[in-house]
Amino acid sequence: MISFITPNIFPFFTLPLLHFFLSLLSRQTGGQGTTVPHHNNMAPRLLSCFGKRNSDSSSKNQNHANVTVDVSAEEQRRGGAVLVELFSSQGCATSPAAELLVSRLGRGDFQLEMPVIILAFHVDYWDYMGWKDPYGGSQWTVRQKAYVESLKLDTMFTPQIVVQGRTQCVGNDEEALLSSIVNAPRFPSPTFQVSTFLYIY
Repeated sequence: MISFITPNIFPFFTLPLLHFFLSLLSRQTGGQGTTVPHHNNMAPRLLSCFGKRNSDSSSKNQNHANVTVDVSAEEQRRGGAVLVELFSSQGCATSPAAELLVSRLGRGDFQLEMPVIILAFHVDYWDYMGWKDPYGGSQWTVRQKAYVESLKLDTMFTPQIVVQGRTQCVGNDEEALLSSIVNAPRFPSPTFQVSTFLYIY
């Protein structure tokens, strides 16, 4: 099996491969000591066909590259999404209000200009009070603790919202939340380039 990625090397690879196939064809079709009629005329036609397809492909690739550059420039200008993380618990009396606020944010009620990615985590350190949160997990408590340490806070609490991993506020404080989102640093989304694979068996 032969595989390669770059379409531009196709003409260089085609010539020896074409002669190989034509030689096989001459043996199988004409018998021993015979050749396929118009063998010399067939190869240039096939090569010109492949060359034309490759030229069209190169043109398309060039146009696609221009589109990629334009999209990258637009993303650079606009910036990427803002990450909003809510830490709450069913054992916390004020968490429902924060979850409602985040639901409204995800629904687009505040008509923000930037896209927002929302993650909600239920911590488990309120379970000792008698009501065990079925969605709570120690891994989310560890995640919140890491934010508490990185943001140099005195204690953990719920509901808490962390915006873009850099600022935080009380989860049911609508004004503080929207202000944090609007002023959050934004980073352009990564761009990907896909190459064409050609497999010959």
